[in-house]
Amino acid sequence: MQVLSPLILAVLLLVAGTAPPARAQSPDPAIVPKRIFAVPPVQWDGALLTSRPAVHQTPSDLANLTAGIVFGLTPTDVNARLPDPAPGVSWSSLPTAIEFPEDVRYFWTRLAGAQDLQTGLASCAGANSYIVFLFRTRGLFRLSYRFVPDATCPDPAPAVADIFARYLLLGSDVAVAVHYSSGGVQVVDITDPTADYMIPLRWRNNAR
Repeated sequence: MQVLSPLILAVLLLVAGTAPPARAQSPDPAIVPKRIFAVPPVQWDGALLTSRPAVHQTPSDLANLTAGIVFGLTPTDVNARLPDPAPGVSWSSLPTAIEFPEDVRYFWTRLAGAQDLQTGLASCAGANSYIVFLFRTRGLFRLSYRFVPDATCPDPAPAVADIFARYLLLGSDVAVAVHYSSGGVQVVDITDPTADYMIPLRWRNNAR
């Protein structure tokens, strides 16, 4: 068998339009992928100075994501829409949420038991994660998802992103969605856009 010299082999590879395979590079561990979130489309005017929503949305779009739970419902009404309603839930029976300057009351349920409120989750959320329903005297004004890491789910961030992404698709005239962290707990708040000065108020995890 005739052995080709390295020079001849290199010429043949060049003529054939091929090259020696490149050595595979290991991914840089310092590069962390970032999720890109979709937001409601808008329609701009001809001068690109002003915009308006391209899709008309109503509270029914929120209800489609929450199994019928919408802003303005009473504690009793919200409780009745959960898969496993708690007994005796009413305005007068609820504890006070002290982080607010007015009379705000709440009750909560574990996220694992509220299947319709976690549709689309593809990652672990933490066994102790929960949803808080916050009420003023005129009804529900906020759903607050609180993701608590544990031994089996040390990083619920992908699940947090899934929930946040669902509500970002709603226009700000239907619901205001924000994501933040408090004392190791990741929070996604969905707030009634008519809640005025209450919208920017955040929960503080006093257990940290």
